[in-house]
Amino acid sequence: MFFNHQFAKNGVQELVKESLVSSRIFVSIFAISTFFGCATTAYKLPDMTYSEKARAQEQISNSPDRAERSVTMGEASAKLTRIYNTIASEARLTCRRQGERSIDDCNDWPIDIEDESIFNAYASGDNQITFFRQVFKVASDAEIAFILAHEIAHHSLDHINESRRNTAIGAIAGALVGAAVLGAIGDGCESSQTDCTADDDLMSDSMNIGASLGRLTYSRAQEAESDRFAITVLRNSGYQLNQARPLLLYMGNKGSGRVGSTFFDTHPSGPERVIHFDRLVSPYQP
Repeated sequence: MFFNHQFAKNGVQELVKESLVSSRIFVSIFAISTFFGCATTAYKLPDMTYSEKARAQEQISNSPDRAERSVTMGEASAKLTRIYNTIASEARLTCRRQGERSIDDCNDWPIDIEDESIFNAYASGDNQITFFRQVFKVASDAEIAFILAHEIAHHSLDHINESRRNTAIGAIAGALVGAAVLGAIGDGCESSQTDCTADDDLMSDSMNIGASLGRLTYSRAQEAESDRFAITVLRNSGYQLNQARPLLLYMGNKGSGRVGSTFFDTHPSGPERVIHFDRLVSPYQP
């Protein structure tokens, strides 16, 4: 043998320890995912069969692409103001009926438009909503109204604050899981002579993973709930709901192409969103 028995024994111990260190982060991910996987939320997507999703995906795949219109920032702003005025009254009433925000928080939603060639809009801060100019180049009035009502819903249903709380709770859960993993494995890091870099990295990674999973836990439910809110607002504002549906086909065609969503997705899949929309709208169709 080229090394003595004691060296061989220590070498095996170090090899095992290195394997444990490298695998601890995966243990943390599994534990945190399990924790949030057991969580529940008030709103859930309805059950859907694979065949339903496949049919919806076929509609998405067959939906035509759209030619872009030339729209200036001024034209986009004027159109958004006009559309906002058509739904604002009903949005306020719907917001107040939810009981998630104060009456004052249901009065107004400041809107900005950014000169970006990305089809997107988002809610942030204190009732703030931001649109990208690309939306006005390809979307109809009913579709823009749906997007606007959807973003108003994120504020009205207190999703912004929910996401902040979930992120904070996730970070705490991640820290607890990381500490538990370190405690179970134990490597004497309490000693001043021990290099604790790996343990510090594990704690940091666990907190970051926990924060991310906390943020994701209710994300798909929030998106679905916001679609429901938007449908209510549009219907009571006099819009034809079938004129907003093509938006979901268009967005689905720009998405991942998967028929179903996973835990790590922030939004329902295109087919899930279409099916959810159709089920909510069906009672109002002639």
